[in-house]
Formats: sequence, C-alpha cells, structure tokens
Amino acid sequence: MNARQEQAALTTARRLDERQRAILRAIYDYKVLLSAQLRILFFNAERTCQYELKKLASLGLVERQELTAHIGTGRAQPLWTLTESGVRVVAVMARKPRSQLKWMPRLAWQESNSLLAHQLGINRFFVSLVEASLAHPGHGLHRWSPESYVRLRDAWIKHDGFGRYLHPGGAVELYLEFDRATEHRSQLRKKLYGYLVVAGRWTEQGHEYIPNLAVVVPTERRERHFELALCDELATMEIPATKAVELPFFITSDELLEERGVLGRVWRRFVPAPEHRPLAPLLLSQRLSLIELPARDASPYVLSDCLGRYWTDEMAKARRRKPVIGPPTYPIGTPPEGGDAA
Repeated sequence: MNARQEQAALTTARRLDERQRAILRAIYDYKVLLSAQLRILFFNAERTCQYELKKLASLGLVERQELTAHIGTGRAQPLWTLTESGVRVVAVMARKPRSQLKWMPRLAWQESNSLLAHQLGINRFFVSLVEASLAHPGHGLHRWSPESYVRLRDAWIKHDGFGRYLHPGGAVELYLEFDRATEHRSQLRKKLYGYLVVAGRWTEQGHEYIPNLAVVVPTERRERHFELALCDELATMEIPATKAVELPFFITSDELLEERGVLGRVWRRFVPAPEHRPLAPLLLSQRLSLIELPARDASPYVLSDCLGRYWTDEMAKARRRKPVIGPPTYPIGTPPEGGDAA
C-alpha cells in the first residue's frame, strides 16, 4: 500500500461510525458473511441492514455475490466479501501494513467451493449461537474468534473458531472443529493429536483451563470416524483411560443441530473404555445441551458486550453510530461570569 492509498484508507476510516468499522472487521475475520448473518450480528431490522451494506458498497469497501446453487439448499442468498479498498481500511484500523493482512479475493472464493462451504458452515454455527442467545435472557456469545493456531502448554492446536457462550450457569468456552467428511482417518488423527498432547500432560488442575473441543460432523454416521481416530491416538500415545475419560471432547452432527436446535441436547462426550481393555469408544447415550457442557465463572464478562446485543442496546446506539473522529474542534461554550469555579 503506497502513501496515497494509505491516506485514502485513513480518510475513509475516519468517516465511518463504529458499527460500520465493526462490519468491515467482521467480514475480514470471518471471510464471508451472508446478509442474514450480518443482520443478526449488527441490526434489528432487515431494511436498515440492507441500507448500510449498500452504503459500504457505494464506498467501494464491500462487494456482493450470489451463492452458486450447489453450495447449499434453498434460495441463494447474498454473500458479502471485502474489496481491496476494504482490506486497506481494515489494515489502517488495525494499524498494520496491508502486507500483513491475509485476504482471499472474491475470485478465489468462487473457484474454491469446498473452502467456501467449510467457512459458511463455521459461520452458520456461531451466528446461530448469537441468534439463539438473543431469544434467552442472560445468554450471549461474548466472543467469536476466527480460526487460528493456539499454543496450549505443550502443543500447537489449529481450531476453526473459538467461542465463549455466557448463560446463567457460567461461561462455556469451546474450540470448534467443523468437519465436512472430506478427511481420512489418518488426517483426523493428526487433527486430534495436538489436543491429546495437551490432555496427556494435564496436572490435577490443568484440565480445568482447557476449553471444550466441540466437533460438528455432517451425520451421526460420521461421528464413528472421529471416535475411531480418537481411540487410535489414545492407544498410540498410551494415555491412561483415567485421564482420557476427563477429556472435554464433545461431538454432534449437522443433522441433529437442524433437528433439535443449536441449544438443544445434541452433544455427547467421548468416553474411552476402561483401562486394560481395548480402547474402543463408548459414547454416553445421553446428549447434552451446550449450556450443560463444562463452564467457567461468567462474572468477569459483561452480557451487553456480547455479539448481537452490543448493537441493540438502546442507550448506546446513538454513540456507537457516530463517526470515530468527529468535527475538528469542540464547541466554544460559554465561560462563567466572574471566573467562579463550578
């Protein structure tokens, strides 16, 4: 990004309000977002959402495309990505050189249906949590971080997204693994290896500080592939069953999520066979709701800061929609007579 482009991006960023800047950042973080998803995250009304997206498009910061028919079912929905100008504005907001921001242009998404379908699945899960939280007092998705590498004690773990869901009983933290049944068993084992390295070296308190691993697969049949991959790694790494039984690993299927809902009882925990027996997986028959998964104390987190709720707070809406940088000077004001202190 040359000096002229940087100055143009800075000028544009200063003219945007907080919500507009947040929309650009969300599209950058989550790569592609549907109109319906942006409405849930940032707006009360669909018409307002459409108006604001058109405004950002008129500034050349975002662009719209239609999903191809074979990506999903039903009527195609508008899909929003950043333009190169939009990425430059995000770089200015992040105070980073444009070269440090990784971004896949729209053409690449059009040519990689598999990658697009995977990202849409991840986004669908987290935005569904936001929508569900708005229907329940005391609930909220406090954090949704995009896919990244994370170092936990003794291993690097690459997750598809991190979430922190607040509810009256606590804060459920999870790493999402979104599976589209395109990987072989050996690839699944490699994916699970990092989590098991961490789990194999837990202290008595250490496991309490590891988020849940939440695996979403297409069908209940696909769950079996993950079970076998997990048990292969447990056997290879010689992790005692007494430790393996404490693994905060949970799995569900897209089928169950569609049938019971994102807060329904869809999750079940991996439980290996007792020690000195073959490590065949034994899954608890009882399915759990997300709010029944291991949770932390939620008191450090503010519910009004949660995704979706932050932008519907009536008292703060006016402030958040003002431009980040206002007029060049404050009003003059009227000095008191005689210079008396107030």
